[in-house]
Amino acid sequence: MVVQYFGDGYFRIASGEAVLLVDPPARARAKGGVRLMTKVAPDAFLPVARDEVRFPGEYELEGWEIAGVPLPGDEKDGAVTAYAVRREGIAMGIFGALREAHLGEVTEKLGGIDILVCTLPSGKDAAALAIAEKALKALEPPLAVAGAEPREAGRIMEKFNSRAERLE
Repeated sequence: MVVQYFGDGYFRIASGEAVLLVDPPARARAKGGVRLMTKVAPDAFLPVARDEVRFPGEYELEGWEIAGVPLPGDEKDGAVTAYAVRREGIAMGIFGALREAHLGEVTEKLGGIDILVCTLPSGKDAAALAIAEKALKALEPPLAVAGAEPREAGRIMEKFNSRAERLE
């Protein structure tokens, strides 16, 4: 299984010939694969393509087993969904921008996951890192893949590395 992050919350997860696109931009949607949308704007409640998942529920597409869990949010934000995705015996928890308000409910509904895939919210303070740390502690995945913009990623890696050095 290969997980790639392309920025702006867009992940590509490939397992053999099967591809799962998480929050892909419009230009990437023509490339094929199952499209998983974690956030749908209120004005985007349009007809959904057969290979696209936008809302909570249970789906099975191209060998991907997908269970969507609704997340609390403002009505102006539209529908926000976290997903538990299974393929080849591997369970993934997929979030868009992870928020602290989501953790308790999602931990309970998603159950055990092997890989956490999320986008860290951008911000100049340590809030994004603190939220990611809480998610890791709550979900306890063996592997986490966090997407962050390059400026944020450097700062986050610096903080993780300094903490790792202190533990040694």
